[in-house]
Amino acid sequence: MRDFSHLPAPILLEPLPGHFQMITEGDSSNYFCPDCGKHLCWINVIDEWTCLNCDRNTTTKMEIKTVSYQRVLNLGNFNTKRLEMSAQLDSDEDFDAATSALMQTVEQKIREESESSVVARIDSLETTASNLRQEISYLEEKLGQLKQQKDLAEVEQASQGDTTTDNLDDF
Repeated sequence: MRDFSHLPAPILLEPLPGHFQMITEGDSSNYFCPDCGKHLCWINVIDEWTCLNCDRNTTTKMEIKTVSYQRVLNLGNFNTKRLEMSAQLDSDEDFDAATSALMQTVEQKIREESESSVVARIDSLETTASNLRQEISYLEEKLGQLKQQKDLAEVEQASQGDTTTDNLDDF
């Protein structure tokens, strides 16, 4: 990035309501970047002229030293569980690999307790289903026996009913 500190700063007026600051003197149209030929821009925050075009095209190497990952898990009934982990990176460590490993660890750890409770609930439901199937078998057997008893009772009643009607006809 070039140094434009030799250029005078513009004089800024208080802006009108709803407007940005206005340059009244030290017009930026007179200042051009020698590298790209574009107009320079006054940056108030750092109080200097800069070329936004050249600054946009330059990349600075950023060294990442810490990686963090946070996960919020919805537990239902307006309850959540939050887990955040951070890792310090060595200078030779791969950022993408470290990030992936950290994400995987957080995703695994946040679900450990809920996974074991889900597995326990599944086991409990499977046991209940097995018991219910056994009960259904028993009740179906019992129903079959009751139907047979009912059929026998109807046959006996029908045979007894025929003899009673025969006896009534005799009178």
